[in-house]
Amino acid sequence: MSQALLDQGKLEEALRYYSKALEKEMCASNPDQIKIAKYNTHIGEIYYRQQHYSKALEFYKKGLEIQLTAVPSNDSSLIITYNNIAQVYYFLGSYQEAIDYIKLKLEIQENLLSANHLDFGETYDNLAKVLCEQGNLEESLEYVRKAYEIRSKHLSADHQDVIDSLEGIALL
Repeated sequence: MSQALLDQGKLEEALRYYSKALEKEMCASNPDQIKIAKYNTHIGEIYYRQQHYSKALEFYKKGLEIQLTAVPSNDSSLIITYNNIAQVYYFLGSYQEAIDYIKLKLEIQENLLSANHLDFGETYDNLAKVLCEQGNLEESLEYVRKAYEIRSKHLSADHQDVIDSLEGIALL
């Protein structure tokens, strides 16, 4: 039910349900750490959507702390968590921290995915945006080009992600 509310954009209601679920799971006789991590992540997502970035970061990091003790260090679920934390840092203007988390995400992707997997396009694009904000235009351009190369192999020329990559190259 909580996820359905979140998907419908009923953020306050979803927050209430996820908070209750988190509280109950934490009080259980044998709490499921993976569930606790997920609930923290979902609560973080709600705060992120509400643009309460500091609160989002707090819950994302709680979820990450639990994940790091409950799953292998190269588990695919960490890709999402690292991406979420990087996005929050980006919106907070903490660009180096955003880069650090994008690179953690990238490291796992490199271990789990084929070299030209489409998911790299998003990661390279995100890294390019943060580097651009830092004023590191040459390195930003390098990653926009990588994003374009991957996206153009998987997507049609008129796909918005391909167009966005081309625009990024032109602007840099």
